[in-house]
Amino acid sequence: MQPTDLFLLDPDNRAFLTDQPPRGRAIRRARLGLLLTLAVLAVCLFLTGWAAVEWGRWLLLQRDYSVVGAEVVKCRKDERGDGGPEYYVTYRFEAATPTGPVVYQREQNVGRATYARVHPGQVVNVRYNNAIPAISAIVEDTNFRDGISVGALMWLPVTLFMGYQVKRCRREIRLSRRGRLLEGRVVECTATPAGEDGYKLELRYRFTAPGGRIIRDREIGYREELRDDSLPVPDTPVAILYLDEKNYKVL
Repeated sequence: MQPTDLFLLDPDNRAFLTDQPPRGRAIRRARLGLLLTLAVLAVCLFLTGWAAVEWGRWLLLQRDYSVVGAEVVKCRKDERGDGGPEYYVTYRFEAATPTGPVVYQREQNVGRATYARVHPGQVVNVRYNNAIPAISAIVEDTNFRDGISVGALMWLPVTLFMGYQVKRCRREIRLSRRGRLLEGRVVECTATPAGEDGYKLELRYRFTAPGGRIIRDREIGYREELRDDSLPVPDTPVAILYLDEKNYKVL
């Protein structure tokens, strides 16, 4: 397989065909990508776990609960990381427990409307779980429910996506370390303008796997510049880095 005879979707892969350092660089890039993805995934898992715990707290307040009057102890306004305001109300209430009445105090993140209408010394209705009285919330405020709903809806998809990226990076590392080169053929290649990225290339190709199966696939690449004669015609050779029938890519 001569590099000069092949069409390369990514021209930087040309040296990959003749020596090993490019393969080592590909492995290092994939490992770095994996580490960064794992770091982001860890943050996503933490935030998704927080949303799940808070959602569980909210569910506990929808069953086996009591509503009592609570005294507002303190109201305060804080600032979020993005500069927006956050509102908090601290309240104190008495809950009935198997061992007798117990006084609980909790600070709750509330909406602006709740913050505006309450003041220290005022009595507000509080709902608490009978089995775990420490889990409570102001009845009239929906900020608690809305906040965890937004958190769950926002971070769960991101977490799933980052989990997919971790899997993709690990596949890339295995392919770069253990993959072998096969020859394939162009079926069709088209190019469309892609703004600042130059041109988007869509390459349809085929190759024969070691087991004899003919695999047909497509891949997307980008070129900053594109000449009229730089697009390959059908049956032009391409290089395939192949590990198995589920893990391969065209160079």
